[in-house]
Amino acid sequence: MTGRLRLDRIRAATAGVRKALRPWIGQFPNSDQSLRIQARILRHLRRHRQSDSTAYEAGGQLFGRIAPALVTVTRALGPRATDERRRFAIS
Repeated sequence: MTGRLRLDRIRAATAGVRKALRPWIGQFPNSDQSLRIQARILRHLRRHRQSDSTAYEAGGQLFGRIAPALVTVTRALGPRATDERRRFAIS
């Protein structure tokens, strides 16, 4: 992939499609390093995504492993029930 990470692929993978998700792998621009997001992380993102223009922001954290050739997202946390949500911000 060229240019920035192909976020459109992430959006497509996290859309409300009810099918088995596969891990997503993309290439960082100007780098030999790739990004891999495990299928269970994609499911988590899909559950908590902003579904329309009036939906509130939902926070969270991503964790993973960094190797010379591959960054792998292995865990996603949040959002928490105690998070304060607004249209364009989280706290």
